[in-house]
Amino acid sequence: MDLQAARKTLGQALGICPKDKLFRGYIDLERQLFEFNRCRTLYEKQIEWNAANNHVKVWINYAKFEINIPEGEEEEDEEEERPVSEEAKRRARKIFERANKVMKDKELKEERVDLLNAWKAFEQAHGSAEDLAAIEKQMPRRVKKRRKLDDDRYEEYMDYVFPADDASAANLSRLLQRAHAWKQQQGQS
Repeated sequence: MDLQAARKTLGQALGICPKDKLFRGYIDLERQLFEFNRCRTLYEKQIEWNAANNHVKVWINYAKFEINIPEGEEEEDEEEERPVSEEAKRRARKIFERANKVMKDKELKEERVDLLNAWKAFEQAHGSAEDLAAIEKQMPRRVKKRRKLDDDRYEEYMDYVFPADDASAANLSRLLQRAHAWKQQQGQS
């Protein structure tokens, strides 16, 4: 197989019509060739291209890739399980953190929950009790909410409330309570 021609063709195809399936195929090819830096570049390009919806599976696969690549010059061996290095764990956590921030900024709640569940599974398998506790603190509560429809009816739906968002709302609520108490105190004087 002419590797340079294959890379050129795949690169042109991604330039003309980038698709997730094409990215996955190209990443698999580079992984089989042990070109891990190229894989990282392709994951970054896929995330950049797919920035509109930031598909959670891409982020999760990127983090899994980081913990599954062999360190140094060792080759992948399917039969024997090797311990994951601290550097690989650090890289995977960095990807999870970045993905969480992006999804929080874009208010992608369902995707963020999926990401946090994958991150939690990662920490259960490879992290310490402190790492796992830190992720569990970020896990959202599921709440039932109602919204008014155009025809004066209400619709119930399930939503997620993340602890960080809930804490900021609680601070605002406390501020409003103090302002209300102050106003009542001014009225009594």
